Amino acid sequence: MNGYRDGEDLFAILRKEYEPEPIRRRRPRTVLPALLHSLRELEATPAAYESRSKLFYEQARLAEQYEDEATFKGKCHYFAPTYGDLSDEELRGYFGWRTRLRQGRWETAPDAFIFLYVFELLNGIGTVSPEDGYGKLEAVAAHYGPEDSGLQHSLRAWMRDYRIYYNLPPAGAGQDALPEGEDGTSSDPSFQVLLHGREAADGDLFDALNRFSSYRLDNSRLYKADPAFCTALMAEFCRQLQASYGTLCPGRNLLEDYVLEKDSEPVRLFRNSRFWFRPDGRSFTVRLGPYDRYEDDHGQWSRIRYLFSPVRQRRLGDLLKSVDALARRQRNLPAIRQPLEEPWLAPLFQQTLAALSRKETEARRRSVRIDFSRLSGIRSDAAVTGEKLMTDEERWQGEPEAAAAPETEAADEPETVPDEAAPPVKEAEEPCAETAAGELPAGLTPDEYRLVQCLLYDRDWHWAEAGGRMVSLLVDAINGKLYDEIGDAVLTEGDGPELVPDYIDDLKGLIQP
Repeated sequence: MNGYRDGEDLFAILRKEYEPEPIRRRRPRTVLPALLHSLRELEATPAAYESRSKLFYEQARLAEQYEDEATFKGKCHYFAPTYGDLSDEELRGYFGWRTRLRQGRWETAPDAFIFLYVFELLNGIGTVSPEDGYGKLEAVAAHYGPEDSGLQHSLRAWMRDYRIYYNLPPAGAGQDALPEGEDGTSSDPSFQVLLHGREAADGDLFDALNRFSSYRLDNSRLYKADPAFCTALMAEFCRQLQASYGTLCPGRNLLEDYVLEKDSEPVRLFRNSRFWFRPDGRSFTVRLGPYDRYEDDHGQWSRIRYLFSPVRQRRLGDLLKSVDALARRQRNLPAIRQPLEEPWLAPLFQQTLAALSRKETEARRRSVRIDFSRLSGIRSDAAVTGEKLMTDEERWQGEPEAAAAPETEAADEPETVPDEAAPPVKEAEEPCAETAAGELPAGLTPDEYRLVQCLLYDRDWHWAEAGGRMVSLLVDAINGKLYDEIGDAVLTEGDGPELVPDYIDDLKGLIQP
């Protein structure tokens, strides 16, 4: 009826399908030394329920010098573990592992053991100084970090916090760096270009401005008309503004006004750890960079940093658009509205143009540099070299020809007949006797001195062309030599050499009539 044969014993059937097993004895409880008993007793006090981090600190301080010989071969995984999370066997196994680690024996260990040891170091347990504790954290990262990316990530953050909390000097490059995503301002390449604009190349500085501006410079009419000029102009304007902003706007910072916005928020160091924030009477600031700092005000921690802001992007865009508007007027391009009317803007724009002109003159002076004084030496060297290469036969054959050369040249020279129709060429005036006898200013040659003299005192300068001299070379040489005296190019070239009006009075102090 029930699937069993009548009269068959139910237990007989069960014995056919199952075998009896002996009852296993319970494993004996791990014997805890007296100190670990005391450590366990702390978990039962009312104070244990107030703060697990404080309980951990008190237990760690109690067992700071404890040593054990126990070993543990099993697995032990806990998130942010405490001593209370471990079984008695695991607890003794941890202290046995820690004892051997302190002796220099780095054994493989469960994650929970490594985290417990790190938490002790963060709280100053088992260290003689903050520097000693940081060195031990580095050793943990070297031996266990690479095997666990989660541990490595947490260690970097805690080691950074450790240096901040204990106010240690900055770490070396690559050490305890901020976790990815937390350090955007100081590590941004474009921001670094703006921060060091004086040393940056024009193209890099232009790209950085374009990145942080709401006004796209590379789409402007000025840029499309002359990309090189627009790039150089905006980069140089940025440098000039950085150099003089403290004077133009006292008490203000250029990057804070046009790129970054201040952000302040309370922070908690050593997140996801068992760190106890003991009563703290300190008050100090730790700077991670020029625009990122931590402040401790009697235990109240805050982070003050400057972040990229859309509001600042629009303000920088208005500034660059205003420079674009001024440049279009100067270049006779279609005008646009100038958003900003700061009183310093137009003068600074003119200052930028003057700086660009000086750079262009200096670049031209460097590119063309002919030292005529060396020509005679080059001819002499060539003659000596040619003499050495000639054979005796060539020398003997050349002597009669050389002797007859003057007579032949005299015979072939046509008779000169005055051209009555041609106007007489005016004799070139020489510099005054006093100037010719003495040393000329700025190392000018007589021809260079005389050209400036003629232009200054309304005399004819065409003697230079009539004498076969290249006026453009004279102009370049004069600008180069007088640059140290005047600080700018004094001559320009149009249909002929012309003086820059701004420097006429300065030149009259150097060049006599």
